[in-house]
Amino acid sequence: MSDLSLTPQQSAFGASEAEWMCFDDHPEWFVDVSHTPVVFSVRGIAFFSPQFRRFGVSISDVKTPEQFSEASMQASILQMQDLAIRINKIASTTYGASEHKLLNAVLHGTKEDISREARRLKHKQTAGLQAVDTATSAVTLTR
Repeated sequence: MSDLSLTPQQSAFGASEAEWMCFDDHPEWFVDVSHTPVVFSVRGIAFFSPQFRRFGVSISDVKTPEQFSEASMQASILQMQDLAIRINKIASTTYGASEHKLLNAVLHGTKEDISREARRLKHKQTAGLQAVDTATSAVTLTR
């Protein structure tokens, strides 16, 4: 597998993939925006603090639901920019086609697209399939 691929524990953004999915499904486990000041859980502080810090905002300065909305939007923008850079890096490698398809599905696809591409990549990794550069006939092991 390429050195640019995501590990199960860590994403390109510094938070685990499971935490990103968990926040999407249960934002209330991370932050309560129903009143001012907003209240971050311990999990929310651990999750958002590094994300907000990337663009110069301290989590302690995020007090209102509007400030949280703006800060989380900025974090999302940076995440998408990072993902686009990562996709381009992987696409430029001979052995990155499967990873490229998966990351494109994450960026542009549906949950079904993501699941399908993740299953394909896992199968390829499990089977130890090889990538062949058709221009040079060079074989690259993906393990």
